[in-house]
Amino acid sequence: MRKLIFVIALTGAMISVQSAHADELTTALMVKGKIIPGSCTPTLSDGGKIDYGTISTFLLFHDSNSLGVKNITLHISCSAKAYVGFTATDNRSDSLPEHIEVVNVKNNDDYRLFGLGKTAEDKAIGAFTIDVDTMNLKVDGINYNGTQILYSTTGTLWASTKNIRSYTDKAPYIEALYNTSGAAVKDFKEAEIPLVINTSIVDARELSVTDKVMLDGNVTFSIVYL
Repeated sequence: MRKLIFVIALTGAMISVQSAHADELTTALMVKGKIIPGSCTPTLSDGGKIDYGTISTFLLFHDSNSLGVKNITLHISCSAKAYVGFTATDNRSDSLPEHIEVVNVKNNDDYRLFGLGKTAEDKAIGAFTIDVDTMNLKVDGINYNGTQILYSTTGTLWASTKNIRSYTDKAPYIEALYNTSGAAVKDFKEAEIPLVINTSIVDARELSVTDKVMLDGNVTFSIVYL
């Protein structure tokens, strides 16, 4: 369903009435309207910013360094109930380290990792993952405790997950909400999707830090109409 709102619009309809008298009297009935697209808007809490503050190199180890977990909420608001999904595009995908393990994350496959930018010496800084806190997922004011989300690369065949996957041209992952009543994808008007950000930076020896390094992860969330 590509459009969210459909308003019936018929223009130029005319009913002709013929008089029994010699003079013909006619009148036209015009039925007008507009078809307008509905809209869904994604927003992130805290202005979309995750801040790990200042990190001293003295605290970094010769291994992957966990910066811990942060939380943020993705809110999707639609003008009417709609079947929609969303994508997460990594704007720093060229900064993914060749070998990094995000601490406390079971699956470190590339599709799960988002880059943290590079140092002035063109060294990759690290990576982070985005998971959904399914115990606190809320749809149209109702708690969907424990309900997994869905992912697809086609928009028709879906599988369950708790992970947000990086959208690329080669792997166009779409995420959507699971319909517990049986259908694959749930339609909704409002959704609050709590996200868990887990971040690690590379082995301290790989960074060669001589000046301050700014973490620069950047992900674009986009709405997909299903």
